[in-house]
Parts: sequence; C-alpha cells; structure tokens
Amino acid sequence: MNVLIVSRSERARAWMRRALDPAWEVDETSNGLEALKRARDEGHYDLVIADETTEPFGAFGLARELKILPDPPAAIVLLRAPTAGSRNRSTRSSWPAPRASCWPSERRADRRTPV
Repeated sequence: MNVLIVSRSERARAWMRRALDPAWEVDETSNGLEALKRARDEGHYDLVIADETTEPFGAFGLARELKILPDPPAAIVLLRAPTAGSRNRSTRSSWPAPRASCWPSERRADRRTPV
C-alpha cells in the first residue's frame, strides 16, 4: 500500500508513520502543494492522511484537489490537529472528558448510586 502523510508538524508526521503498518510504503510532505505535486507526478497513492495544519489550503482543500486528479487516492483521511490547550498526551485522549448526563432520569440514578 502506498501512503502519503501531509502535515506541517514533523512530530505529527512521525506519529502517523508509527501508527501505520511498517510494510507499507510511506512518503511524507509538509505542505499541500508538494503533496498535490507528488500525487500528480510521482504516482498513485492508495491512502493520503492529512491534518488541518496542511498549508496553503488545509486538509479539506487538499482533499478537494486530490479528488479531481485523473487517478485519485482510494482513501483520504483528514485528522484534527491537536491544539496547545488540548489534552493530547500519551496517556490521555484528545477527546473531551465525558460530562454528566443531560437526562434527568440518569442524573437521579447517579445520585442514588453509593460511592
């Protein structure tokens, strides 16, 4: 499988590379223009992974441009880039912590549960 990873962040590209199967052929680039050039000139990619730091037109713009190529990638994955305030650590998820239920019946049941 041929994969192209696109992110401005070298750290994010390294993280994505580690998450993929080592047997896959992986190319990396730091911007969308280079990614588009590689996809158009150097061959077919089965998968393109891009995060929202992809410049100059972002991951959605890159996806739009890749889809109009004569031989577009089979799959394009867009990732949300972690922000400085997110809890993106190796032991924590970047997703927000679950909140208490908004349903009154569930909130009452929570209060009755012994601690």
